Amino acid sequence: MMNNSLVRAGLAQGKTIRLAVCGIAVLMCWLNPATLSAASTITYVQGNNSDPQASNTSVKVTYTAAQVAGDLNVIAVGWNDSTATVSTVTDTTGNVYTRAVGPTVISGLESQSIYYAKNIAAATAGANSVTVTFSAAAAFPDIRILEYSGADPNNPVDVTAAASGNSATSSSGAVTTTNSTDLLFGANMVQTSTTGPGTGFTSRMLTSPDGDIAEDEMVTGAPTVSSVSPNSGTTAGGTAVTITGTNFATGATVTFGTAAATNVAVVNSTTVAATTPAGSAGAVTVTVTVSGQSGSLASGFTYALAPTVTSVSPNSGSTLGGTAVTITGTNFAAGATVTFGATAATSVVVVSSTSITTTTPAGSAGAVTVTVTVGGQSGSLTSGFTYAVFPTVSSVSPIGGPTAGGTAVTITGTSFATGATVTFGATAATNVVVVSSTSITATSPAGSPGAVTVTVTVSGHSGSLANGFTYTVAPTVTAVSPNSGSTAGGTAVTITGTNFATGATVTVGGAAATSVVVVSGTQITATTPAGSAGAVTVTVTNLGAQSGSLASAFTYVTSGTPSAPTNLTVAAGGPGPTYVSGQGYYNSTS
Repeated sequence: MMNNSLVRAGLAQGKTIRLAVCGIAVLMCWLNPATLSAASTITYVQGNNSDPQASNTSVKVTYTAAQVAGDLNVIAVGWNDSTATVSTVTDTTGNVYTRAVGPTVISGLESQSIYYAKNIAAATAGANSVTVTFSAAAAFPDIRILEYSGADPNNPVDVTAAASGNSATSSSGAVTTTNSTDLLFGANMVQTSTTGPGTGFTSRMLTSPDGDIAEDEMVTGAPTVSSVSPNSGTTAGGTAVTITGTNFATGATVTFGTAAATNVAVVNSTTVAATTPAGSAGAVTVTVTVSGQSGSLASGFTYALAPTVTSVSPNSGSTLGGTAVTITGTNFAAGATVTFGATAATSVVVVSSTSITTTTPAGSAGAVTVTVTVGGQSGSLTSGFTYAVFPTVSSVSPIGGPTAGGTAVTITGTSFATGATVTFGATAATNVVVVSSTSITATSPAGSPGAVTVTVTVSGHSGSLANGFTYTVAPTVTAVSPNSGSTAGGTAVTITGTNFATGATVTVGGAAATSVVVVSGTQITATTPAGSAGAVTVTVTNLGAQSGSLASAFTYVTSGTPSAPTNLTVAAGGPGPTYVSGQGYYNSTS
């Protein structure tokens, strides 16, 4: 973004009625490519003039001080006739001059133009002279040369205006700039004398004896405030904030409500740093004022009271973190953060001004301080939470047993220690032996059918395995369908009964069936193993070695067609041996 500087000819105050020609042009401030920070003003560097009291075809004026590369030269050329014209404006250094406005002419009396050279070359003191050449001898020319820094080196002129008239006040007329920060440069050519600059303008030179002026004024658009970061802080003040907006400039002031901020630093035209003053709890308007013009952000900053922490529930949890807790206190507000010791909690939710829910981070064993921070203010509870090494349960073997209890199990996990207790559901196990920090043996208590959580507790801290053990009752077998099949096995059967449980196994005549699927508590499908011809017992065994059987539930039959008997005598004309399908033997038929 570029700022403007307005070059204005006119608006000078005179001591009597006079004829005057005035011009106005707008010069842009520029964005410094080295620092990327916008120049807040265009600054007057130096000036000189020459007003020979005779007619001349050319006038030479020298810059007496050194000139800086990149600056802007502005030349106001006036003369007391309307016939001559400006042929050229040149200088020793070779800068190129362009007419910004003019010539503005009062017929038969006077003329004036304003020229500029952008992005000038450097020159040592007295080394650069400007020469204005006219088409003919110009009457009483008045040449004013000026140097400015901070103008846009590429497009320094924004807008221009010019006027002539007969008045006690010379004026170029109004201009509307396209940017918010401008330098107004004005110059006039009068028939009498100018006594001083216009209101708000600074006189840079007033020629003698001609009394023609060159003047300027920096004008800046009203600032705006779009954000304040952070946007909350303590009522005691002292919060360092960054204010973002537009049209900030050196000398800006900042207020929070009606109190002035301290340490105000204009970083660039869009950023101001400041420190908040003390204030009362609540939201206040933040205002930036530049050269009497202000921009504000309503409720831009909120003063907050320091929070307090009175309790944490539960007040202990695993060193692994992940414990959901509720923090109780006062003055909690949106955006609050929570730490356990020096580590930030996660999933922080401000439920109300007195309650926060959050999840503990991982930590080391021992008590830590719990801190709630709101708007840079903190409240803490010393030893508000205690980290403990909690046991974990990863497996139980076997994973099931009878409802009568008495199943010997091995529990695997971590952080087991002497004195550990074990529960199956809500019932304590017996014969608990801590074998190592990762292994416990125990005997299951009696329980009701179904899966229960197995919990190991060490020094008041527990670890659990949901559905870690399943209580089962002895199954019964009432039918097998089909109830016979090949001795080669492979017969798909459906077993009907009661109390079948996931993980159940099936044997047919003592040999394990395959493809066992517990369809429900009353039905199992399986595939028979190979067996010997004859009837066998089918047994279903649930986890925990509880079994139910049905004697002679399945009959193995010989597969294939038997050889015909060789010791049969067939009567003359009688039938031969005939195989009876499915019966596995021959018989005679008629």
